[in-house]
Amino acid sequence: MADLPDPTGATGTADAAAWRALIAEATAGAPPPPDFADLLARAATDPAGPTAADLSWPTPSPAPEARSARSPVLRVLAVAAVVALIVAGAVVWSGRGRGNGVASVGASDRLAFNCLEWVNRPADNGGQAMVIVEHTCLAGTDGSGLVRLPGEVVPIYGPVPSPDGRLLATAPIGTSVYRIIRADGTEVATVGGAAIDRPVWTPDGTALVFGRTDGKLVVAPAGGGEPRVYDLGDNTRASLAQLSPDGARIAVRVSRLDQNRADFGAAGPVAVVHRETGLVTWLPGPDDISGLAWSPDGARLALTSLAGGLLALDTGPRGAPPVPLATPQGPADRPAVANVAWSPDGRTIAYGDYASLRLFDVATGRAVSADLGGRTVGGLTADAWSKDGTLIALNALDDDPAASLAGNVPRSDLVLVDRATGRARVVTGAYPIPGYVGAAFPAWLPPS
Repeated sequence: MADLPDPTGATGTADAAAWRALIAEATAGAPPPPDFADLLARAATDPAGPTAADLSWPTPSPAPEARSARSPVLRVLAVAAVVALIVAGAVVWSGRGRGNGVASVGASDRLAFNCLEWVNRPADNGGQAMVIVEHTCLAGTDGSGLVRLPGEVVPIYGPVPSPDGRLLATAPIGTSVYRIIRADGTEVATVGGAAIDRPVWTPDGTALVFGRTDGKLVVAPAGGGEPRVYDLGDNTRASLAQLSPDGARIAVRVSRLDQNRADFGAAGPVAVVHRETGLVTWLPGPDDISGLAWSPDGARLALTSLAGGLLALDTGPRGAPPVPLATPQGPADRPAVANVAWSPDGRTIAYGDYASLRLFDVATGRAVSADLGGRTVGGLTADAWSKDGTLIALNALDDDPAASLAGNVPRSDLVLVDRATGRARVVTGAYPIPGYVGAAFPAWLPPS
């Protein structure tokens, strides 16, 4: 699908109809444009932009046969693409996971994720508008001990814990910076500027790595200070940054400006940046890369391609083309292979394929679908695996209207998938948060 146009057009002002059309197309299941996060941020900060009422509208429940045809990776993005500003206090609840057939985890293991809430907000026209807001939340892997932290966050990705679990990188709504917070929600620092992507921590926990809208790749000290900036060329945009296991190299997707359309077109090659020297190795890749993940030994990258499926790319200097590993399983006219995570032992690659979570066995070359209990894949990050490699954390969507917790919003729950059995256990429950409709984008916290 072609990238969606900038709704500001030639006037420089986004009208409500243009924004509604943009998000409506995402709601229909089309892949978002590379600058989708930027457009949403501008919707929240541009005084001339749309109001919360303009960005929200009734979403009809699709017919049963149509529900499975919507792009699962984008449903959470589309549902969460309504923005507002509020500050909430930290609140603690208890919950209970359910299900079985999944490897046990220690009671001290926890997850950080986004809580989704369906709330009624005053609109500029004097009326009311139902919108989705998101907060950073923490809970045990059995769903208990939920803590909701103050401050709303962007609906594009979840919190990113530091290697020791003492800090979280989050993205406050209406900004393009990262907020570094402690587990109690107190702020330590802000990092970035023109940031557009989910950041990653350096292995020592001292800095964040992320791409910027100006084509720069940045390594910024988490406590503030002067960042190191790598220039990937004029008229480019860097995203999906991932650090090699030893922290010495950064792989990043590079999008180039389409001069004819005056916007950022399809993603092109993969750049591997050597942190110490700044040297860049350019590797070939498909023009629709949707996910990157390093192998544990740092020799290869796993790529997901919307149309090409799962691929492997040698990170050496030869520049060999990527090798196909698994083809897409969804409809040929609506491929949606996105997000990828390589297990710590290197034996299994997990990735989202249309409605399924697929597990690719590196040794045998076979891919099988995990049993999500009738749910579909919502959000999967490159660090979705538990440290011991037995579990995969993701959010999964339930399109059954009977499972909806508010309005017509699909319920989104965190699930843990056991690699050995391929079965999922639901972690989050019906927390007593007014308007709670689920959780998204989980990340593992080290044992406390």
